[in-house]
Amino acid sequence: MNPDRSLYVEVPTDKVKKGMMAFKGEVENGKLNWVNPKPLKKYLVNVDFELLDFLPSGFDEKVSTFLPYKGHVERSNEFTDSLYYSLNIKGATGIEEALYIRKKKIRKRQREEDYKNDTSDFNITESTSAINCGLDPLSVFTIKSNQYQKTFIATKEFEARVNQLHKVSNNKGEIFLNMYLQNLTKNLSEVDAMVAAGMKGKMALTFRRFSKEGLTNIENLNIYQDQLNAFYNRKRKEKYKLMLQLQKELDAMNNKELTQLSKRYKETAQSNNAIYNPTAISFNLINKIPQRSVATSSSYSFQWATAGWVNIDAYLHLLEKGIKKVEMRLTSTKESTTVYQWLNVINNLTPLLIEDNVAFAAFPKKGERGSKKMRKTFCFAIDKDEEGYLWYEKKYNPYNTSVIEMDLKRKDIDEIQLILKKYDPGNNVSKRLNSLVKLISARELLNNKLKKIIADKEIK
Repeated sequence: MNPDRSLYVEVPTDKVKKGMMAFKGEVENGKLNWVNPKPLKKYLVNVDFELLDFLPSGFDEKVSTFLPYKGHVERSNEFTDSLYYSLNIKGATGIEEALYIRKKKIRKRQREEDYKNDTSDFNITESTSAINCGLDPLSVFTIKSNQYQKTFIATKEFEARVNQLHKVSNNKGEIFLNMYLQNLTKNLSEVDAMVAAGMKGKMALTFRRFSKEGLTNIENLNIYQDQLNAFYNRKRKEKYKLMLQLQKELDAMNNKELTQLSKRYKETAQSNNAIYNPTAISFNLINKIPQRSVATSSSYSFQWATAGWVNIDAYLHLLEKGIKKVEMRLTSTKESTTVYQWLNVINNLTPLLIEDNVAFAAFPKKGERGSKKMRKTFCFAIDKDEEGYLWYEKKYNPYNTSVIEMDLKRKDIDEIQLILKKYDPGNNVSKRLNSLVKLISARELLNNKLKKIIADKEIK
């Protein structure tokens, strides 16, 4: 596969963990080894506004409980949106008042007609608690306009942020919404961090988690954008149709079935000392809608251009509760030296970043998950010059040492390869060495040409 036209893959997840990478799986002697970790790259994708839900959580369900209303028999996005837009922040509880009045009217009519199978308790909510609106409905109406269609506003990722902004206390959601609108050219994760800095408590934690997802911005020039737009929109429409179908199934249940179901649910709730919530029965059916969908969930994303196995994993998330660092000091000052650390936890040989002749290996804090496997680990440094190979190796317990002095000595390549076969089944180090050999050969060729030019100049 052409790496420039690679696959773009998204793996839905309930929670995005920092530091996850895509590892390639290589099979050797029946063992699957995870090698060549690659960083994940998430593309933000525009979704049609009509398929995005920017309303407060629970608003849609509340509206459904008092249909039919003013000619509207079934729930629709258009009716729900228009009802929401007609409110303002001060009047946001008006929908609850309308529901309560509507409920009383229906109950009165039902008493008068003396329905044999009264299902009013099931169909109409008892709650009169206010829906918390941290955003002005007029603001929500405004951002769902054409001028924002090609920005990160029209994405399922921003939909999740709007859902949280509705929960911001003291109606301060407007301030944070404006921070997003005023920074549309920045990466979404950058604005997330700005918003989190202005928040307190649980909301600050929520938006810090958003910022850690490392989301970028809309990249209209990438080769995947058009197809991803079409895919996301199709999936959103499928989910909405499924939701409507399940709602129709619920409405089609006859009064007898509903009454029996309501009675069983009430008895179960009472036996468990739980609060009886009639509307939960309908929500149980609606919950059949698949939630872990690329159309709704967050995901790990990456580009891939090889066949075989791929694994989304991380070493860094094992370090969240503290780390134990080991400093590796190189006695030589050659830029071509590479230091590797074997990570027992994920069975991977990882090159370390070298700055000022020092590399750092990070391990889980002693006693934390993964630390037990790391007590017997291995590191090495390798290089090559015109005379041959230079090598240093050490087996050690990172919890018994903090500094390793790496003094490379000459070593026969056959001996090195025997060691690498054990710790580097993917031959990644050998491949790097082959590239290094080519570079050295090219440098020698250039040096010989330079010597000839100098000699020619002297003769002339």
